[in-house]
Amino acid sequence: MARTKFFSGVSFNVGGYEFTFSSWEHGILRGNRTPPHAVNPCFPKKDPRAQFAVKNPDFRFHFALNCGAKSCPPVNSYSVKDFDEEMRLVAQSFCEDDSNVMLDKKANEVRLNKIFSWYRPDFAGSNEELLDFLSKHLRALKQQTLGHMRNGSSAPKITYLPYDWSTNSKNHLKFHANCLNTNSRTVKAFLRKAEELPKGSLSVKVEDVSSNYSQSTDTSYDSDLRVRMANLTTADATA
Repeated sequence: MARTKFFSGVSFNVGGYEFTFSSWEHGILRGNRTPPHAVNPCFPKKDPRAQFAVKNPDFRFHFALNCGAKSCPPVNSYSVKDFDEEMRLVAQSFCEDDSNVMLDKKANEVRLNKIFSWYRPDFAGSNEELLDFLSKHLRALKQQTLGHMRNGSSAPKITYLPYDWSTNSKNHLKFHANCLNTNSRTVKAFLRKAEELPKGSLSVKVEDVSSNYSQSTDTSYDSDLRVRMANLTTADATA
């Protein structure tokens, strides 16, 4: 539940538009497709954010996104220059891992990571097309095994592996919405960082920083930072 609240409840501003991590994934990267277990696309027709949806999504990005669960693809960084090759490599790496694509030749069964079930429309319209997709992203030995299974007397059965939602990190902090509340510590840290910047490189205005602050006046800094900030309460001032 905490993970769901984080991806759907925490929002950020890009170009004056508000997004969540969920809307960024389904509305932008997936070309405004319907999220798993939902009925409608992420952005309604008249939603101005829909204009930013990727027109021809490269669904290999599913092998690059990580939500913090053990069954997710590993965290990595990517470049514009080598993006296509990087997507090819992460797709191959994901499919070569038996915890994501397991071929049981004896049982004539292909066991897949739940990602292939949740986002089935992104990968293929039928079992045959899904097997084609997998074969394309397997290396020689595993690709050959899948080919032998497909050439048998009956088509391989496709099943899905349990998804491990436990965290894949160590020493992590449990998310709670209150951790996003602005207080004197976060404001002071922000201002200290801003003062290190060259003059004129940053212009920011923050209003209604927190309910812990009273009415405020504009304060200017050498870094051309303009922050509408309030006097701290006694409790905050001593924090």
